[in-house]
Amino acid sequence: HEIAASIESQLGSLLSAYQELLTELGNLVGRESQGNELRITSAVRTRTAWKKVIAAHESYEGAAKTLLGLIRGAEEALPPKQRDVVQDASRDLEAFVIELATFIEGSPERIQWIDLFTPYHGRPVLQIHDVALSASTALLPAFSGHSSVVLTSATMRTEDNFDFIRNRLGVVDASEHIFSSPFNIENQMLVFLVTDAGNPSDASFTTLTAEAVADTASLISGRTLALFTSKQAVKDVHSVLTRRREQERKSTIRGFVDSRIAILAQGVTGGRANMLRKFRLTPESILLGTNSFWEGVDIPGDSLSAVVIPKLPFLYPHDPVTEAIAEAEELNSFSELSVPRMILQMRQGIGRLIRSEHDRGVVIILDSRLHQQSYGRQLVKSMAPATIESGPLSELSETIKQWFGEIQLKSWSL
Repeated sequence: HEIAASIESQLGSLLSAYQELLTELGNLVGRESQGNELRITSAVRTRTAWKKVIAAHESYEGAAKTLLGLIRGAEEALPPKQRDVVQDASRDLEAFVIELATFIEGSPERIQWIDLFTPYHGRPVLQIHDVALSASTALLPAFSGHSSVVLTSATMRTEDNFDFIRNRLGVVDASEHIFSSPFNIENQMLVFLVTDAGNPSDASFTTLTAEAVADTASLISGRTLALFTSKQAVKDVHSVLTRRREQERKSTIRGFVDSRIAILAQGVTGGRANMLRKFRLTPESILLGTNSFWEGVDIPGDSLSAVVIPKLPFLYPHDPVTEAIAEAEELNSFSELSVPRMILQMRQGIGRLIRSEHDRGVVIILDSRLHQQSYGRQLVKSMAPATIESGPLSELSETIKQWFGEIQLKSWSL
Protein backbone atom coordinates (compact mmCIF):
# COMPACT_ATOMS: atom_id res chain seq x y z
CA HIS A 1 0.00 0.00 0.00
CA GLU A 2 2.87 2.35 0.77
CA ILE A 3 4.45 1.69 -2.66
CA ALA A 4 1.08 2.15 -4.39
CA ALA A 5 0.59 5.45 -2.58
CA SER A 6 4.06 6.62 -3.68
CA ILE A 7 3.34 5.67 -7.28
CA GLU A 8 -0.02 7.45 -7.21
CA SER A 9 1.56 10.57 -5.75
CA GLN A 10 4.37 10.55 -8.33
CA LEU A 11 1.86 10.04 -11.13
CA GLY A 12 0.11 13.21 -9.99
CA SER A 13 3.43 15.06 -10.07
CA LEU A 14 4.10 13.73 -13.57
CA LEU A 15 0.72 14.90 -14.88
CA SER A 16 1.21 18.34 -13.34
CA ALA A 17 4.66 18.64 -14.89
CA TYR A 18 3.32 17.53 -18.27
CA GLN A 19 0.50 20.09 -18.11
CA GLU A 20 3.05 22.79 -17.33
CA LEU A 21 5.13 21.72 -20.33
CA LEU A 22 2.08 21.91 -22.61
CA THR A 23 1.28 25.36 -21.23
CA GLU A 24 4.79 26.62 -22.01
CA LEU A 25 4.64 25.14 -25.52
CA GLY A 26 1.31 26.87 -26.08
CA ASN A 27 2.77 30.14 -24.77
CA LEU A 28 5.67 29.70 -27.17
CA VAL A 29 3.31 29.49 -30.15
CA GLY A 30 1.43 32.56 -28.93
CA ARG A 31 4.59 34.63 -28.55
CA GLU A 32 6.59 33.52 -31.57
CA SER A 33 3.91 32.97 -34.21
CA GLN A 34 1.26 35.19 -35.75
CA GLY A 35 -0.96 32.15 -36.29
CA ASN A 36 -1.57 28.83 -34.57
CA GLU A 37 1.49 27.04 -35.90
CA LEU A 38 5.19 27.40 -35.17
CA ARG A 39 8.19 25.65 -36.68
CA ILE A 40 10.93 25.12 -34.09
CA THR A 41 14.00 26.54 -35.82
CA SER A 42 17.45 27.29 -34.41
CA ALA A 43 16.33 30.92 -34.04
CA VAL A 44 13.30 29.91 -31.95
CA ARG A 45 15.58 27.88 -29.68
CA THR A 46 17.40 31.07 -28.66
CA ARG A 47 14.24 32.76 -27.35
CA THR A 48 13.42 33.25 -23.69
CA ALA A 49 10.12 31.43 -24.20
CA TRP A 50 12.04 28.34 -25.38
CA LYS A 51 14.19 28.40 -22.25
CA LYS A 52 10.98 28.14 -20.24
CA VAL A 53 10.01 25.13 -22.35
CA ILE A 54 13.35 23.49 -21.56
CA ALA A 55 12.89 24.09 -17.82
CA ALA A 56 9.38 22.62 -17.91
CA HIS A 57 10.65 19.62 -19.87
CA GLU A 58 13.41 18.97 -17.34
CA SER A 59 10.79 18.87 -14.57
CA TYR A 60 8.63 16.50 -16.60
CA GLU A 61 11.54 14.21 -17.49
CA GLY A 62 12.67 14.07 -13.86
CA ALA A 63 9.15 13.18 -12.70
CA ALA A 64 8.86 10.51 -15.40
CA LYS A 65 12.15 8.85 -14.49
CA THR A 66 11.22 8.82 -10.80
CA LEU A 67 7.87 7.22 -11.61
CA LEU A 68 9.49 4.60 -13.84
CA GLY A 69 11.90 3.73 -11.02
CA LEU A 70 9.05 3.27 -8.54
CA ILE A 71 7.11 1.09 -10.98
CA ARG A 72 10.08 -1.18 -11.71
CA GLY A 73 10.69 -1.60 -8.01
CA ALA A 74 7.10 -2.74 -7.50
CA GLU A 75 6.75 -5.01 -10.55
CA GLU A 76 8.02 -8.22 -8.90
CA ALA A 77 5.41 -8.04 -6.16
CA LEU A 78 2.54 -7.98 -8.66
CA PRO A 79 0.57 -11.01 -9.95
CA PRO A 80 1.67 -12.05 -13.48
CA LYS A 81 -1.29 -10.51 -15.34
CA GLN A 82 -1.03 -7.19 -13.54
CA ARG A 83 2.75 -7.23 -14.01
CA ASP A 84 2.31 -7.57 -17.80
CA VAL A 85 -0.06 -4.61 -17.90
CA VAL A 86 2.24 -2.44 -15.79
CA GLN A 87 5.30 -3.40 -17.84
CA ASP A 88 3.51 -2.48 -21.08
CA ALA A 89 2.49 0.88 -19.63
CA SER A 90 6.00 1.63 -18.35
CA ARG A 91 7.51 0.75 -21.75
CA ASP A 92 5.08 3.12 -23.47
CA LEU A 93 5.95 5.89 -21.02
CA GLU A 94 9.66 5.31 -21.49
CA ALA A 95 9.31 5.46 -25.29
CA PHE A 96 7.33 8.69 -25.04
CA VAL A 97 9.94 10.25 -22.74
CA ILE A 98 12.66 9.45 -25.30
CA GLU A 99 10.61 10.83 -28.23
CA LEU A 100 9.82 14.01 -26.33
CA ALA A 101 13.47 14.49 -25.39
CA THR A 102 14.42 14.10 -29.06
CA PHE A 103 11.94 16.83 -29.97
CA ILE A 104 13.22 19.20 -27.28
CA GLU A 105 16.86 18.58 -28.19
CA GLY A 106 16.24 19.16 -31.91
CA SER A 107 18.33 18.21 -34.92
CA PRO A 108 19.20 19.81 -38.27
CA GLU A 109 18.07 16.51 -39.84
CA ARG A 110 14.55 16.85 -38.42
CA ILE A 111 11.56 19.12 -39.07
CA GLN A 112 9.76 20.00 -35.86
CA TRP A 113 6.71 22.16 -35.34
CA ILE A 114 3.76 22.76 -33.03
CA ASP A 115 0.05 23.18 -33.89
CA LEU A 116 -2.29 24.86 -31.45
CA PHE A 117 -5.97 24.84 -32.41
CA THR A 118 -9.42 24.70 -30.88
CA PRO A 119 -11.88 22.21 -32.39
CA TYR A 120 -15.47 23.36 -32.86
CA HIS A 121 -17.03 23.51 -29.39
CA GLY A 122 -13.93 21.86 -27.93
CA ARG A 123 -10.96 22.57 -25.68
CA PRO A 124 -7.66 23.80 -27.15
CA VAL A 125 -5.51 20.99 -28.57
CA LEU A 126 -1.73 21.10 -28.92
CA GLN A 127 0.00 18.79 -31.38
CA ILE A 128 3.75 18.20 -31.59
CA HIS A 129 5.23 17.11 -34.94
CA ASP A 130 8.70 15.68 -35.55
CA VAL A 131 9.57 14.26 -38.97
CA ALA A 132 12.73 13.57 -40.96
CA LEU A 133 13.98 16.35 -43.23
CA SER A 134 14.68 13.81 -45.97
CA ALA A 135 13.01 10.48 -46.70
CA SER A 136 16.18 9.15 -48.33
CA THR A 137 17.77 8.00 -45.07
CA ALA A 138 14.71 6.02 -44.04
CA LEU A 139 14.36 4.51 -47.52
CA LEU A 140 18.02 3.56 -47.91
CA PRO A 141 17.58 0.08 -46.32
CA ALA A 142 14.79 -0.66 -48.80
CA PHE A 143 16.98 0.26 -51.78
CA SER A 144 20.27 -1.28 -50.66
CA GLY A 145 21.13 -4.96 -50.56
CA HIS A 146 19.02 -5.82 -53.61
CA SER A 147 20.06 -6.43 -57.20
CA SER A 148 17.08 -4.36 -58.34
CA VAL A 149 14.16 -2.40 -56.92
CA VAL A 150 11.13 -1.44 -58.99
CA LEU A 151 9.12 1.67 -58.13
CA THR A 152 5.92 1.98 -60.13
CA SER A 153 2.88 4.22 -59.96
CA ALA A 154 0.47 6.03 -62.26
CA THR A 155 1.26 9.33 -60.55
CA MET A 156 5.05 9.56 -60.22
CA ARG A 157 5.88 12.04 -62.95
CA THR A 158 5.42 15.73 -63.56
CA GLU A 159 5.78 17.11 -67.09
CA ASP A 160 6.86 13.73 -68.48
CA ASN A 161 9.81 13.24 -66.12
CA PHE A 162 10.53 11.73 -62.70
CA ASP A 163 12.90 14.44 -61.42
CA PHE A 164 10.70 15.63 -58.57
CA ILE A 165 9.93 12.22 -57.07
CA ARG A 166 13.51 11.03 -57.50
CA ASN A 167 14.87 14.03 -55.62
CA ARG A 168 12.34 13.63 -52.82
CA LEU A 169 13.07 9.90 -52.41
CA GLY A 170 16.83 10.26 -52.78
CA VAL A 171 16.98 7.99 -55.84
CA VAL A 172 20.24 8.91 -57.60
CA ASP A 173 20.96 6.05 -59.99
CA ALA A 174 17.93 4.57 -61.77
CA SER A 175 16.63 3.80 -65.21
CA GLU A 176 13.26 5.27 -66.13
CA HIS A 177 10.41 4.32 -68.40
CA ILE A 178 6.94 5.75 -69.01
CA PHE A 179 4.40 3.17 -70.13
CA SER A 180 1.30 4.31 -71.97
CA SER A 181 -2.05 3.69 -70.33
CA PRO A 182 -3.82 0.40 -71.13
CA PHE A 183 -6.99 2.48 -71.46
CA ASN A 184 -8.09 4.71 -74.33
CA ILE A 185 -7.98 7.79 -72.13
CA GLU A 186 -8.71 10.26 -74.93
CA ASN A 187 -12.05 8.59 -75.66
CA GLN A 188 -12.85 7.63 -72.08
CA MET A 189 -12.10 10.87 -70.18
CA LEU A 190 -13.13 14.46 -70.78
CA VAL A 191 -11.46 17.17 -68.70
CA PHE A 192 -13.52 20.38 -68.69
CA LEU A 193 -11.65 23.46 -67.47
CA VAL A 194 -14.10 26.12 -66.29
CA THR A 195 -12.86 29.57 -67.29
CA ASP A 196 -15.12 31.88 -65.27
CA ALA A 197 -15.44 30.28 -61.82
CA GLY A 198 -13.56 33.09 -60.12
CA ASN A 199 -10.95 32.89 -57.38
CA PRO A 200 -11.41 30.11 -54.79
CA SER A 201 -10.99 32.73 -52.05
CA ASP A 202 -14.06 34.66 -53.26
CA ALA A 203 -17.09 34.55 -50.97
CA SER A 204 -19.28 33.31 -53.82
CA PHE A 205 -17.06 30.33 -54.66
CA THR A 206 -18.80 27.91 -52.27
CA THR A 207 -22.20 28.54 -53.86
CA LEU A 208 -20.71 28.28 -57.35
CA THR A 209 -19.09 24.96 -56.43
CA ALA A 210 -22.37 23.62 -55.06
CA GLU A 211 -24.16 24.64 -58.25
CA ALA A 212 -21.55 22.95 -60.46
CA VAL A 213 -21.80 19.74 -58.41
CA ALA A 214 -25.60 19.89 -58.45
CA ASP A 215 -25.80 20.53 -62.21
CA THR A 216 -23.44 17.65 -62.94
CA ALA A 217 -25.19 15.21 -60.61
CA SER A 218 -28.62 16.15 -61.92
CA LEU A 219 -27.59 15.41 -65.50
CA ILE A 220 -25.97 12.03 -64.78
CA SER A 221 -28.29 11.03 -61.89
CA GLY A 222 -25.70 11.24 -59.12
CA ARG A 223 -22.46 9.36 -59.87
CA THR A 224 -20.44 12.43 -58.83
CA LEU A 225 -17.36 12.66 -56.59
CA ALA A 226 -16.23 16.13 -55.52
CA LEU A 227 -12.69 16.39 -54.14
CA PHE A 228 -11.94 19.19 -51.69
CA THR A 229 -8.79 20.46 -49.99
CA SER A 230 -10.33 21.09 -46.55
CA LYS A 231 -12.95 19.66 -44.23
CA GLN A 232 -14.57 23.08 -43.91
CA ALA A 233 -15.12 23.27 -47.67
CA VAL A 234 -16.89 19.89 -47.55
CA LYS A 235 -19.15 21.11 -44.76
CA ASP A 236 -19.89 24.41 -46.51
CA VAL A 237 -20.83 22.86 -49.86
CA HIS A 238 -22.89 20.14 -48.14
CA SER A 239 -24.74 22.87 -46.27
CA VAL A 240 -25.53 24.77 -49.48
CA LEU A 241 -26.71 21.62 -51.29
CA THR A 242 -28.97 20.43 -48.49
CA ARG A 243 -30.33 23.90 -47.70
CA ARG A 244 -31.16 24.69 -51.33
CA ARG A 245 -32.81 21.32 -51.83
CA GLU A 246 -34.94 21.82 -48.73
CA GLN A 247 -35.97 25.28 -49.95
CA GLU A 248 -37.00 23.80 -53.29
CA ARG A 249 -38.93 21.02 -51.60
CA LYS A 250 -41.08 23.61 -49.83
CA SER A 251 -41.73 25.61 -53.01
CA THR A 252 -42.76 25.03 -56.60
CA ILE A 253 -39.18 25.54 -57.84
CA ARG A 254 -37.34 22.45 -59.03
CA GLY A 255 -34.04 21.65 -60.70
CA PHE A 256 -31.23 22.02 -58.15
CA VAL A 257 -30.66 18.50 -56.79
CA ASP A 258 -33.30 15.81 -57.19
CA SER A 259 -34.48 14.70 -53.75
CA ARG A 260 -33.78 11.08 -54.72
CA ILE A 261 -30.04 11.74 -55.08
CA ALA A 262 -28.23 11.03 -51.82
CA ILE A 263 -25.77 13.68 -50.63
CA LEU A 264 -22.88 12.04 -48.78
CA ALA A 265 -20.22 14.17 -47.09
CA GLN A 266 -17.10 12.94 -45.32
CA GLY A 267 -17.15 13.90 -41.66
CA VAL A 268 -20.74 15.17 -41.91
CA THR A 269 -22.87 12.15 -42.86
CA GLY A 270 -20.24 9.53 -42.00
CA GLY A 271 -16.61 8.44 -42.21
CA ARG A 272 -14.57 7.51 -45.27
CA ALA A 273 -15.23 3.76 -45.35
CA ASN A 274 -18.96 4.15 -44.74
CA MET A 275 -19.30 6.86 -47.39
CA LEU A 276 -17.46 4.79 -49.99
CA ARG A 277 -19.62 1.75 -49.28
CA LYS A 278 -22.83 3.75 -49.70
CA PHE A 279 -21.52 5.43 -52.85
CA ARG A 280 -20.66 2.09 -54.46
CA LEU A 281 -24.05 0.60 -53.60
CA THR A 282 -26.07 3.66 -54.61
CA PRO A 283 -25.01 5.22 -57.94
CA GLU A 284 -27.64 7.95 -57.44
CA SER A 285 -25.31 9.74 -55.02
CA ILE A 286 -23.07 12.76 -54.63
CA LEU A 287 -19.96 12.16 -52.53
CA LEU A 288 -18.07 15.12 -51.07
CA GLY A 289 -14.64 14.09 -49.79
CA THR A 290 -11.37 15.62 -48.69
CA ASN A 291 -7.71 14.50 -48.65
CA SER A 292 -8.14 10.74 -48.16
CA PHE A 293 -10.46 10.51 -51.19
CA TRP A 294 -7.86 11.86 -53.62
CA GLU A 295 -6.10 8.48 -53.67
CA GLY A 296 -6.82 4.82 -52.99
CA VAL A 297 -10.45 5.06 -54.14
CA ASP A 298 -11.32 2.38 -56.70
CA ILE A 299 -14.88 2.51 -58.06
CA PRO A 300 -14.96 0.94 -61.53
CA GLY A 301 -18.12 1.10 -63.59
CA ASP A 302 -20.62 3.93 -63.96
CA SER A 303 -21.19 4.37 -60.21
CA LEU A 304 -18.53 7.07 -60.57
CA SER A 305 -18.82 9.02 -63.81
CA ALA A 306 -17.83 12.57 -62.82
CA VAL A 307 -15.11 14.06 -60.64
CA VAL A 308 -15.42 17.73 -59.64
CA ILE A 309 -12.29 19.49 -58.35
CA PRO A 310 -13.12 22.98 -57.09
CA LYS A 311 -9.66 24.03 -55.92
CA LEU A 312 -6.12 23.03 -56.90
CA PRO A 313 -4.64 21.07 -53.94
CA PHE A 314 -1.81 23.35 -52.92
CA LEU A 315 -0.42 23.11 -49.42
CA TYR A 316 -1.08 26.24 -47.41
CA PRO A 317 1.64 28.88 -47.98
CA HIS A 318 3.65 28.34 -44.80
CA ASP A 319 3.63 24.55 -44.61
CA PRO A 320 6.51 23.75 -42.19
CA VAL A 321 7.77 20.71 -44.11
CA THR A 322 7.90 22.58 -47.42
CA GLU A 323 9.60 25.59 -45.81
CA ALA A 324 12.23 23.44 -44.07
CA ILE A 325 13.09 21.45 -47.20
CA ALA A 326 13.30 24.63 -49.27
CA GLU A 327 15.68 26.22 -46.77
CA ALA A 328 17.88 23.12 -46.44
CA GLU A 329 18.15 22.51 -50.19
CA GLU A 330 18.02 26.18 -51.27
CA LEU A 331 14.92 25.61 -53.41
CA ASN A 332 12.04 27.88 -54.35
CA SER A 333 9.36 26.49 -52.04
CA PHE A 334 6.52 27.27 -54.42
CA SER A 335 7.77 26.47 -57.92
CA GLU A 336 10.10 23.60 -57.00
CA LEU A 337 8.10 21.93 -54.22
CA SER A 338 4.47 23.08 -53.97
CA VAL A 339 3.67 23.08 -57.69
CA PRO A 340 5.07 19.57 -58.43
CA ARG A 341 3.30 18.20 -55.35
CA MET A 342 0.03 19.82 -56.46
CA ILE A 343 0.43 18.25 -59.91
CA LEU A 344 0.99 14.79 -58.42
CA GLN A 345 -2.10 15.10 -56.23
CA MET A 346 -4.18 16.34 -59.16
CA ARG A 347 -3.08 13.30 -61.18
CA GLN A 348 -4.16 11.12 -58.26
CA GLY A 349 -7.54 12.81 -57.98
CA ILE A 350 -8.26 12.66 -61.70
CA GLY A 351 -7.15 9.03 -61.66
CA ARG A 352 -10.20 8.11 -59.55
CA LEU A 353 -12.36 8.33 -62.66
CA ILE A 354 -11.13 5.74 -65.17
CA ARG A 355 -10.57 2.38 -63.46
CA SER A 356 -11.34 -0.05 -66.30
CA GLU A 357 -11.43 -0.16 -70.09
CA HIS A 358 -15.22 0.24 -69.98
CA ASP A 359 -15.31 3.37 -67.78
CA ARG A 360 -16.20 6.73 -69.27
CA GLY A 361 -16.48 10.02 -67.46
CA VAL A 362 -15.80 13.72 -67.07
CA VAL A 363 -13.50 15.72 -64.81
CA ILE A 364 -14.54 19.30 -64.02
CA ILE A 365 -11.91 21.71 -62.66
CA LEU A 366 -13.23 25.04 -61.35
CA ASP A 367 -10.09 26.80 -60.09
CA SER A 368 -9.54 29.82 -62.37
CA ARG A 369 -5.86 30.05 -61.41
CA LEU A 370 -5.36 27.21 -63.87
CA HIS A 371 -5.85 29.74 -66.68
CA GLN A 372 -4.04 32.67 -65.07
CA GLN A 373 -0.78 31.21 -63.78
CA SER A 374 2.11 29.53 -65.56
CA TYR A 375 1.71 26.37 -63.47
CA GLY A 376 -1.61 25.85 -65.23
CA ARG A 377 0.25 24.89 -68.39
CA GLN A 378 2.46 22.54 -66.36
CA LEU A 379 -0.61 20.83 -64.93
CA VAL A 380 -2.36 20.40 -68.28
CA LYS A 381 0.85 19.03 -69.79
CA SER A 382 1.14 16.52 -66.93
CA MET A 383 -2.39 15.19 -67.25
CA ALA A 384 -3.18 11.88 -68.89
CA PRO A 385 -3.87 12.24 -72.64
CA ALA A 386 -7.56 12.95 -72.11
CA THR A 387 -9.87 15.07 -74.24
CA ILE A 388 -9.49 18.56 -72.80
CA GLU A 389 -12.00 21.36 -73.31
CA SER A 390 -12.44 24.72 -71.63
CA GLY A 391 -15.29 27.16 -71.40
CA PRO A 392 -17.58 29.12 -69.08
CA LEU A 393 -19.70 27.38 -66.47
CA SER A 394 -22.78 28.06 -68.58
CA GLU A 395 -21.48 25.54 -71.13
CA LEU A 396 -20.94 22.74 -68.60
CA SER A 397 -24.36 21.10 -68.94
CA GLU A 398 -24.29 21.01 -72.73
CA THR A 399 -20.71 19.69 -72.70
CA ILE A 400 -21.72 16.83 -70.38
CA LYS A 401 -24.74 16.01 -72.52
CA GLN A 402 -22.62 15.80 -75.66
CA TRP A 403 -19.94 13.71 -73.96
CA PHE A 404 -22.23 11.00 -72.59
CA GLY A 405 -24.95 11.18 -75.20
CA GLU A 406 -28.73 11.19 -74.84
CA ILE A 407 -29.06 7.40 -74.75
CA GLN A 408 -26.61 7.01 -71.83
CA LEU A 409 -28.12 9.87 -69.82
CA LYS A 410 -31.63 8.50 -70.35
CA SER A 411 -30.59 5.05 -69.14
CA TRP A 412 -29.31 6.65 -65.93
CA SER A 413 -32.30 8.93 -65.42
CA LEU A 414 -34.17 8.52 -62.17
